[in-house]
Amino acid sequence: MKKIFGFEVPRIALIPDGHSGGGETAPPSPNDAEVYFNRGLAYKNKKDFASARTDWEKVLSIDPAYTAARQNLEELKKNSLADF
Repeated sequence: MKKIFGFEVPRIALIPDGHSGGGETAPPSPNDAEVYFNRGLAYKNKKDFASARTDWEKVLSIDPAYTAARQNLEELKKNSLADF
């Protein structure tokens, strides 16, 4: 685990910073809401808001009660950071 902005994020959810020449992360397990949520945080930190939105919408399709994903989507919408 690695801390990003005070949150514990599994390393599988981290996206390389581009300096190492690495690629994207491996796809998450199809029903693992936490992995999609954390990958959404990583995308948000890289300012890839469209990908963050996609992952957080996937989280809600897996677990509609996942409050943090819903809050992050609302923040994107409020700040017009991704097309809705």
